Amino acid sequence: MSYFNHAYKKAMLAQGDGWKQAAASTATLTAGQMGIVDACTYQTLNPAAATTYAGDIMIVQGNYNQTDTLGNNPLHGGYSESIKSKIIKPQYITKLWSSCCNAAKCPTITLTIPDDCYDCDPSNALVAGTDGTGHPQIRIDIKGSEVMKALNRNAYFVADMTGCCPAGGYYTGANVAGAWAAAINRDASNMADFITAVATTNTLKITLCPSETVFDNCSFDTRDAYGHETLDLGVSLLSAEGDPCASTCVTYGTTTDGTTVGVAAGTAFPNVTAFITRTPAETLGESVLREIILDGRYRQDGGWNQGNKDSARFREIEGGALLSAEFPVTTTAGKGRRATYRWFYIQHTVPRFNNPTGVFDNDQYVVAVAVPCGNAALITATEVIWDNLALTATNLSKDDYAYTCNGSGQGGAAGCTQS
Repeated sequence: MSYFNHAYKKAMLAQGDGWKQAAASTATLTAGQMGIVDACTYQTLNPAAATTYAGDIMIVQGNYNQTDTLGNNPLHGGYSESIKSKIIKPQYITKLWSSCCNAAKCPTITLTIPDDCYDCDPSNALVAGTDGTGHPQIRIDIKGSEVMKALNRNAYFVADMTGCCPAGGYYTGANVAGAWAAAINRDASNMADFITAVATTNTLKITLCPSETVFDNCSFDTRDAYGHETLDLGVSLLSAEGDPCASTCVTYGTTTDGTTVGVAAGTAFPNVTAFITRTPAETLGESVLREIILDGRYRQDGGWNQGNKDSARFREIEGGALLSAEFPVTTTAGKGRRATYRWFYIQHTVPRFNNPTGVFDNDQYVVAVAVPCGNAALITATEVIWDNLALTATNLSKDDYAYTCNGSGQGGAAGCTQS
C-alpha cells in the first residue's frame, strides 16, 4: 500500500456552455466538451438533474485535436481519441473540492500633504503640528521576485522636491505631490514598470500593478517566467537627514485592490515604512496551460514540442498549436493566458492486488477539470455535476465537500466560504 499521500493527477480543460447530454457516445464529444460517462456502456449520463449515478463512471473530455491521423497516414491514427479518467467507483471517492476565481489585486497607497507641512523658510518659526523640515522627500521600496528578476536586487528610490521657497515660507501640498509623482515616473531604474504615481491637488496616489512581458503562443515555452508571487511596496517619510520619520501632518490611506479600504484615509504617517502588498491572480491560464501540457506528456502525446528551432512547426503539424490557441495572450471570451480559471477536483482510489506478489495496493487519483472563470454557464453546470458526485459518493463525509465559491465562482470580495 502507499506510504505517502500522493495522487496521480489527470488534468482536463473544459469548454462550451455545458456538459454533454445523456445517451451520447464519447466519440461525439467536441473539442473541450465534458461528459460524465457510464464506464460499462461508454454513454454519457444526465448532467443536469440532481441525481446519483448508478454504477462505475468516468469523466471524459473531447480531444482538442479533432484530426485522427497524422499527415493523413492511416497507420498513424488515434489522435482524436477522447481523454478519459480512470474508472471511478462511487464508494471509493474520497474527496471533492474546487478552487476560487481570484483575480490579481492592485493595491494603492495615497498620501495627503497639507499646505503647511513643509516649512522651507528657516527664518520662520515652526508652526505647531508641522514636521519642521524644509526638504520634502519619501523613500519607495519594492520587494519581490519580479523586481529581483528585473534588477538583480530589490528596488528602492528616494523622491524629493527641490526649488525655490514660495512666498509664505511653505511648499504647497500640490507642489510636493506633483514633484514626488514626477520623480517616481521618470526614475531611471524603470520604477514605472512596477508602480504608477498620480498627483491630484495635494494628494499622491501610488498604485502597485506591474506589467509583465508575455510572449505570443507561437514562441510560448513552459519555462517562461510569469508572476505568481506577492509583491510588496513600502513608502516612508524621510527627514532632512534621510532618516525615516513620523508625521502628524502628512497622512495616508491604503486599499487592497483599488477600492477595498486597508488603512483608513487620514491616518498619521508612522516612523516606520508603510507597506502594501500586491496579491497575484490564482489559477492563471499560464499555469493551466502548463498543467494540460504536462498531462499530455504523461500520455505520451507528441503534440507539444519546444526548445528546437522547428518546434513551432512540430506543434502545428502534431496538434500542439490547437491547445495553445485555447489560451490567447489577450483574454478573449473569458479565456486566455492572463485569464483566471476555476479548478474542480475529484479524488478517488483504485484498490487492487499487485500480482503475483499478492500485495494489496491502494492507488490514489485526482481528476482536475479547469473551467474559465468568465464562463458562468459552464461553471454552474460543473457545480451541478460535482453536487451529483457528492450524492453518489456514499462514503464521502460532509467535511470532504465543504468548501465552495460564492457567486458560482465568479470571484468578488466574499471569496471562499465554508458551507
